[in-house]
Amino acid sequence: MVDIENTLNTLSAFCEKPRIAMMALLLSSSVLVMTTIAAINAWQNDAKLTHTPSLSTTLSDREKLLASAKTIVNSHLFGISKTAVLTDELPITSLPLTLVGVMQSVPANQSSAVIATDRNDPGKLYRIDDMLPGEARLISITQNGIVLETQGHLERLPLRRPSVSFQGSPTPLPLKER
Repeated sequence: MVDIENTLNTLSAFCEKPRIAMMALLLSSSVLVMTTIAAINAWQNDAKLTHTPSLSTTLSDREKLLASAKTIVNSHLFGISKTAVLTDELPITSLPLTLVGVMQSVPANQSSAVIATDRNDPGKLYRIDDMLPGEARLISITQNGIVLETQGHLERLPLRRPSVSFQGSPTPLPLKER
């Protein structure tokens, strides 16, 4: 009987250590599983937050923000540059002036324009900020014309280019012999 008791005591002592080890393994496994589940939940929530609009911002609020941003972008916070105005959008001046030619230069303030007041006038040379006949001031010079300011309004005077038409095929010039 002593042998059975010794064996049982030895067996119970031996089994006690694996029981503790099993409990520790079970506990650490459950902690690992719970941590993994929490990490997956956090990852999914972060994905939802970054890919969906926030609860405080509705679609109409976003449209209002976009509209106000466009208003700010399109407003001229420091005024309108008179040289940056698209000349094609300006009205043609009613002043009796003819633009004979333009000479663009870099820097732009060195550019000049030849402007005539009537048909018999060969024209005078004007530069940016010069006063023109008719109380107009030369604002800018482009390759297609000039922009002038008359009574606080911007107007354009286009460079008239004669239309070119060809009739028939060109004939070659005779070569001169030396």
